[in-house]
Amino acid sequence: MKVVYIPIVLPINFRTFWALGFGTLGLVMLIIALSEGNWLDVTYRNDRKSLVDGDITSVTMSQSLQVVTTTTCYHDVAYPKTPMCGIMQVQFVECDAKEQSLWCTGKNYFVSAFAMLIVAVIGTGLATFAGMYRELVYGPMLFGMGVISGAALVLFRIGANKVTNVGPAYIISYIATVENGSVNVSVGSSLAWAAFGVALIIIASLISSSLLVYRVESRNVAAQNPPRVHVVNMQVAAGGNIAAMAPRPGFVALSRNEFQLNTGDDDDDDLDLIHAPAQPHTHTEVSRPPPTLNDA
Repeated sequence: MKVVYIPIVLPINFRTFWALGFGTLGLVMLIIALSEGNWLDVTYRNDRKSLVDGDITSVTMSQSLQVVTTTTCYHDVAYPKTPMCGIMQVQFVECDAKEQSLWCTGKNYFVSAFAMLIVAVIGTGLATFAGMYRELVYGPMLFGMGVISGAALVLFRIGANKVTNVGPAYIISYIATVENGSVNVSVGSSLAWAAFGVALIIIASLISSSLLVYRVESRNVAAQNPPRVHVVNMQVAAGGNIAAMAPRPGFVALSRNEFQLNTGDDDDDDLDLIHAPAQPHTHTEVSRPPPTLNDA
């Protein structure tokens, strides 16, 4: 069996860890909002039984930031149970600035919001990579992307209000009033995804930016100036014994002067790491002095 090691990069700072988590989740939500493209929905339905040929039975309009899609169904006397439907799509980039088309209402706000969200997605991705290396720049960069994406949502709301007040949603509501039908105007799921994404990005930026206001400073001088390391080189006299707790040659120790035993001083062995050999006991016989005349 082959073991595969996957490297995982985790920030040391706890606040940066949560900021990166929230920011990444907000980025994913913005991408989902742009990919779905369901920002404004308008639905009209007429269930009257006394329909004549050509009456509108239902209208469904789906509004995104780039295109508006409308499906209109008509009553046909030849096929009373199967209405005739037609689909129309209008790209905002194809709208003529001089032409006051009903389906192009609010297109400047929608296109601007789409461009700003694209910038926010790219900028948030770059800020995430920058935060892996320079955590202090992550918060300000992410806050700027949050402001841009929030402004994009404001522009969308302005465009949606125009669609509802003077645009196609207003015309569909008017038809529903005249024909005694029912109409429903609601925001799509993309707006909810984008709103949650912007909220998470703002929260992440505030968490990360707090590092610029309050940072835990180390007061440990030893931590700021770590000791040097060296290899213990113990010189033991012939016949000496090294204690069991003493480091062996090659042991890396901190330079705190506990194990510097090779200085030539006899008082350096404060920890009794070296046991001096026992001195042999020699017995010398003292010769008796020669007898003198007084002894006799």
